[in-house]
Amino acid sequence: MAEEAKPRDAWMRFYLDAIRNLEPGLTEILVHLGYDDAELRAVTAGYDVFDAKWRQQDYDVMTSAEFRQA
Repeated sequence: MAEEAKPRDAWMRFYLDAIRNLEPGLTEILVHLGYDDAELRAVTAGYDVFDAKWRQQDYDVMTSAEFRQA
């Protein structure tokens, strides 16, 4: 699981490594996409890890050209 404390480049590397190290068979990767905006900050208030910033980082990685290429 990607951790909030990881900087953006480490976040990207975490997901790219996950893709590159897949074994044959069925794999499911769960992500929690969202925009780090006032609405999501209000919804995730009190969450130390799965907050709006965390969800924005997932979104940024999943929509990046680098991840799409992997």
